[in-house]
Amino acid sequence: MGKVTNKDILIAVNGLKDDIGKEIKEIKFNLTKLTEQYRVLAEKVSYLTEQYRVLAEKVSYLTEQYRVLAEKVSYLTEQYRVLAEKVSYLTEQYKDLSENVSYLTEQYKDLSEKVYDLSEDTRRISGSVARIEVEHGEKIVALFDAFTLNIEKIKSDEKDIKFITKRLDIHDDEIYYLKSKVQGI
Repeated sequence: MGKVTNKDILIAVNGLKDDIGKEIKEIKFNLTKLTEQYRVLAEKVSYLTEQYRVLAEKVSYLTEQYRVLAEKVSYLTEQYRVLAEKVSYLTEQYKDLSENVSYLTEQYKDLSEKVYDLSEDTRRISGSVARIEVEHGEKIVALFDAFTLNIEKIKSDEKDIKFITKRLDIHDDEIYYLKSKVQGI
């Protein structure tokens, strides 16, 4: 190898200078590209930060809605408990009413039997009256008048029984109403 001259050094320096210039251009290009990518990433971070803020607000809103719903569920649970108590009370009242209706039905049945017995007695009396009428003539007119009075009395008694039964029903209704007012239904 020979001696290195200034010209050789100058050529080598110019070659390095050209290589360094190319590398600087490439570095500038890459730097510009990286700067643009950084800007894009910064925009994305800003966008994601905004999305995070929006989501945080929504979570806060949903948390409040959950609290409100929890209060409503609690209120409805209490209302259900109150209604269950009222249903229980009404069931008890229904049982009492059923017993009263059974009692009144039995009383009505007894009264119906008594009316039937009175009707049977009236029919027998009618037969006897006819026989007596044949046997006794004019005395029967007086007895017939008494019989007519008895029938009228029975009919009057039937009307009174019906009236009393209706009044009893009304009184039961009024007693129930008053009981319900007193017990605060």
